[in-house]
Amino acid sequence: NVVVSYEGKSDNYNVTYTIPVVATYKKVESNLADFSGDYLIVYEEGLVAFNGSLTTLDATSNNVSVSITNDIIELSEDYEFHIAAKEGGYSIQSSSGYYIGKTADSNGLNSDTTDKYTNSISFVSGEISVVGEGGPHLRFNKTSGQDRFRFFASGSYTGQQPIALYEKVVDAGEVLMLDLLNTTSEACAAEGEHSKADFETAWSALKTAYNAISDETVLNKLATTDGNAKGTMFYEALARYDLLVGKYGLDNFISGRVVSSLGNTSVISNGSVDSNSAMIIITVIALTSISSIAVLLVIKRRKAIR
Repeated sequence: NVVVSYEGKSDNYNVTYTIPVVATYKKVESNLADFSGDYLIVYEEGLVAFNGSLTTLDATSNNVSVSITNDIIELSEDYEFHIAAKEGGYSIQSSSGYYIGKTADSNGLNSDTTDKYTNSISFVSGEISVVGEGGPHLRFNKTSGQDRFRFFASGSYTGQQPIALYEKVVDAGEVLMLDLLNTTSEACAAEGEHSKADFETAWSALKTAYNAISDETVLNKLATTDGNAKGTMFYEALARYDLLVGKYGLDNFISGRVVSSLGNTSVISNGSVDSNSAMIIITVIALTSISSIAVLLVIKRRKAIR
């Protein structure tokens, strides 16, 4: 409530200000079984995202600037697009309420508040491919005076810039696990042996972030979900958590989570097993082979005695 006074007269005014909700978005780097979710559509080299808050989407400079760190973007939800599965593909809806697509194989962009245009989405040769019903591809035109996201005809789209999708991380537990992967990745990728000291600074910050989570559903998910080093981001991060706690003695700050003594050694050094584990495997194989040879010698000796 604001009071405005002028020449002895005053009046009250209600002022409403909406604070943008900033979300975290993670780059999609593989083909998903289902692309349904909330995304930023990004031209990475130009550090811009398609502005989903616009009501006129097929326009020059239809983008906003972004900052990308470790394949992560933090930006207002106002600029995102919602992708939903439908018969034959996916609908793509801007935060302003407009569905986008292209029904003809030509340059342009159709938008409508009710017509849910069908688009195909896939990850091909390291790039996201979004193709409209008519065959054109969603790309970015970086030509001066254009600077726009739109669909380009199938015969000429390769002359435009590829796009990337950044998916919104949807809960505090996923944000925490994403931070775990990012803040421990450098130490995990380093050559040579690792030690507890390599991870303690990052671990302290992660523990603080965990203690700030109050959602019981999220806490239970963190405590009970099995890690998988070859799974999606959340499962890979839990596998790394288990390894770092079990192998290096870092604090198991996730209440109720059971961690084995060694964790999963396959999540250190980009999935390779460390030298100690390899030596154990070789030793076991060697002992097995020696035992087999000894048994064969005993059998041959008995046959000779007979």
